[in-house]
Amino acid sequence: TNNIRALFTAKYNISNVLTYLGTVSFDLYNQKINKNLAVSEFGLSYLNDSAFTDKSSAINKQIYFSNRLVFEPRIGDKNSLTMQLHFDTDKLDYTYENRFLNTLNKELFTYGASLFINYKYKNKYLFSTTYRSENIDEINIENDRNNYMAFSAGWHVSQEDFLKNSKFINNLKIESSWGNSNISFLNNWDQIQYINPRISISLLNRLNLCFDVFQRKYKELQPEGDFVIRNRGWELFTNIEIIDRHDWSASIDFNLSHNENVIISTPNSYQIGDIMSNGNYLVHLQKGATLGDVYGYDYLGVYKDVTETYVHDANGNIVYEDGTTIPMHMIHPTNSGSYYEFQPGDAHYKDQYIDGRIDEKDVVYLGNVNPKLMGGVSSNIKYKGLSLNLLFYFKTGYSIINQVRMDTEKMYNHDNQSAST
Repeated sequence: TNNIRALFTAKYNISNVLTYLGTVSFDLYNQKINKNLAVSEFGLSYLNDSAFTDKSSAINKQIYFSNRLVFEPRIGDKNSLTMQLHFDTDKLDYTYENRFLNTLNKELFTYGASLFINYKYKNKYLFSTTYRSENIDEINIENDRNNYMAFSAGWHVSQEDFLKNSKFINNLKIESSWGNSNISFLNNWDQIQYINPRISISLLNRLNLCFDVFQRKYKELQPEGDFVIRNRGWELFTNIEIIDRHDWSASIDFNLSHNENVIISTPNSYQIGDIMSNGNYLVHLQKGATLGDVYGYDYLGVYKDVTETYVHDANGNIVYEDGTTIPMHMIHPTNSGSYYEFQPGDAHYKDQYIDGRIDEKDVVYLGNVNPKLMGGVSSNIKYKGLSLNLLFYFKTGYSIINQVRMDTEKMYNHDNQSAST
């Protein structure tokens, strides 16, 4: 394996307010693998000591150019303005060949331009905006084009006269950001929008709080209709400096977050999973559904005897037809007219419609695999040259698949089964 890297930078002050920054980087990576090991080393003499050969090579070449103009005009002591215009290119050549003489060649050429503007007034009021447009060219594949725009604004409240000398509130900042991007990929257009308000506060030089609220909307433009997902949530971060002395210090960090992904619109309803296969669950992608929702049959255990396999009414009484019991059966949706009569030891699913059969109508919501709350607590204790770090992580409010119970109560092969079956 050989890896050669080089980086060159240049800086030129065109004037007192205009600066040029340039960067050129090269990265050459070459890896060759050549193995020749007799199979007798593995005790496989019956293969007549033929050789096992593994031969491959990979070459990666990358060149990156960056040109940046930084404009910082002097507009008074109370104002601060920075503008940056950035042009960059990135060329990547990758070649791979294995022992079967299969070759993969990949060439990517990315070029783009960006504009950054940052403005501050009295270090109290903050504004910034970003715009970037880039193209990605790949051989034998249609070009991709990405556009990105973002705005942010902030208010440094603690710099105001009514809080500037406060001993209780050391820092208070309110800010919010908004962004939008359009991504073209293989003739598909994706749009992403986000908004992110935030408040940060520091009290008594010991307690630091940061609270974020965010919402992101992902939209995939399709001819038959848009597929839109909304990601919404919040996050709280807390840092407490308990002790800060010359020899030792102690602090505690705590974070708590929640987020969910809801399907706002979809041109079609999608169903993933085969409910007729053991160990599988259904996932519905439809309007109003939350990503991570899981559907399946309501499992009640196993049929303990023949009596339990008969059809029962809502009161739990056996149903008779012409004086004869009716067996519970399962309908196979993929094979019209096919059904299975339950036997003792089979899985017992709840008959939601009390119609004597288990089919797709009996599929119900079982839960969501994504937690409603996630968080963690960490502590950092230092004494001279020693340090102790503790970390606790938790999540709650979600459903999990009990694979152990599935394996020990499935009753359809020769594996050992739980006594409960």
